[in-house]
Amino acid sequence: MLTKVMNHMDESTKHAVDAASVFTAVGSILAWLPAIAALFTIIWTGIRIYETKTIQNWLVRRRNMATLKPFLVDEKETKKEEPVEPEEFDAKAHRDYIKSLENKEQ
Repeated sequence: MLTKVMNHMDESTKHAVDAASVFTAVGSILAWLPAIAALFTIIWTGIRIYETKTIQNWLVRRRNMATLKPFLVDEKETKKEEPVEPEEFDAKAHRDYIKSLENKEQ
């Protein structure tokens, strides 16, 4: 609900509330204002951080990964294949085979 309210606020109003948030933060640090004002600042700053493109991109990626998770293969679940021993190479037999092929061509 708060996000809907934030989406309908114009930028100048957001900047004004941001300025009030900064003054509230400084005031709460200097003990000029009660703890409720500090809480307002923390909430407002959290909302502004949540609205940034970086956080929104992270959330979209996280949602996409959550929907793809059943389709992704876990490396631990995959069976490792046994290594296959290479066949021994008999050079003499190979040379004889090639010579026989050459003799057939002639």
